[in-house]
Amino acid sequence: MLPQMLSSYRSGPTPFNGLSVMRFSNTSVTRCQVMREIRRVVAPGGYVHLVTPFCHPFHEYPMDFRRFTIDGLKALADDLEVVADGWRTGPIATLLVIVIEYVKLMLPFRVWRGLSHVVCGWLLFPLRYIDLLLLRTSRARRIGNVCYVWLRKA
Repeated sequence: MLPQMLSSYRSGPTPFNGLSVMRFSNTSVTRCQVMREIRRVVAPGGYVHLVTPFCHPFHEYPMDFRRFTIDGLKALADDLEVVADGWRTGPIATLLVIVIEYVKLMLPFRVWRGLSHVVCGWLLFPLRYIDLLLLRTSRARRIGNVCYVWLRKA
């Protein structure tokens, strides 16, 4: 979807100064085409923010193709300068999302699964603050939930 959206944008005298792409790689089949379009529509000196899940359950909609590490996102940067990288959510978020999906797996009806998602999410949410401590360690990247890179076009 993103390549078509960007390709319909004809950059004139004022291309974008910044572009933020959430869930970048897991729903995009043609990531090289996406990166080419991103480079095209971002102005020199402009920033690109790529965010993607790493340890995250499979989802069927909108399609789920792959996961990237921070190093994988940096490799896609090519000629864009890496300004910053890190984790949006860490190991506890990974654990909680898997627990919620596991609970949903046990339930036979869609309504129950939806309700359990809300209830478990609300009950377990406060535990996510533990990630504030864990994300300070280098080991958090082993099972981090969602990673990002900030890139700058020269």
